[in-house]
Order: sequence, then structure tokens, then C-alpha cells
Amino acid sequence: GGGGGGGEEGEGTSAAESTAVAQLMAGGQVDMSKLEAAGAAREAEAAAAGPVRTHFEEELEINDLPQHARWKVTSKGMVSQISEFSGAAMTVRGNYYAPGKQPPEGERQIYLYIEGETEEAVRKCTQEIKRIIKEEIQKDELYKARQGNMPGRYQAV
Repeated sequence: GGGGGGGEEGEGTSAAESTAVAQLMAGGQVDMSKLEAAGAAREAEAAAAGPVRTHFEEELEINDLPQHARWKVTSKGMVSQISEFSGAAMTVRGNYYAPGKQPPEGERQIYLYIEGETEEAVRKCTQEIKRIIKEEIQKDELYKARQGNMPGRYQAV
């Protein structure tokens, strides 16, 4: 005699459970104590492993970065490009405060809040942001160095 659908667990079935299913399909008797013990063992194993994390987050302070680097990583196009590349979501939070100024109680300096379903996505997003920031700072330093070495249009006589 046939029972309900079953088989939803699929991957995590133990040998005892597989044997029980085979016996059931053959019309034989099933030793429920073995089946219950196998189920309890699997539940205990899952509990020992802890809950499966599906939310990872990180924050990156960007308040003290040069303005153009902050603008670059917080521009709408760059935010969506980084999110698409990494698989993590990125949100700009807080407010900009000039150097030496502290935010009022309950406020925070501007930062990037990064969240994703995997640790890898968050890590990838963070690395990409840091790479872009570093690139922007290097461009700025190169530009400033060139400006300093360029002779002026007019020379003092």
C-alpha cells in the first residue's frame, strides 16, 4: 500500500532511511526506530553545524578619502557596476563631515554598507571598491606631480 509523496529531502538521506524506503516500496515492514534515529542524528548534525548564513555585510569608511575618489565609488553608475560585478549590494550611508569635524550624536560619517548572500560576494565587492579608490588616489597624485613639474605659461623675468 502506497503512501504520500516523500523524497523531498533527497540529498541528506541516510542509509537507514534509504533502506526503510526500499522496504516500504517492497511492501515490507519498516523498523521505525531506526528511521527516527537516523532523522534525529541528521537534525543533531545540522544543529551542530549552526544555522546556514545567508547574509554577510561589511562597512567601508570613505569620509576621509579625497573628494574625487569618494565621488567615483558613490556615483550611481559605479555603484551598479560594482554590484553587478560582485553580486553584493552597496549602499552609501551617513553624511560627509569635513576633516576635524565630528558628526552630531546619532549621526555617522559617510561610509559604504556592503551586503550579500555570500561572504565571497561581499569580499569581491570590497576588493573592487578598494581597487577603484587606490586607482583614483594614484591618478590624483600623478596629476598633482605633473602640475608641479610643468613650467608656467609665463616666466618671471
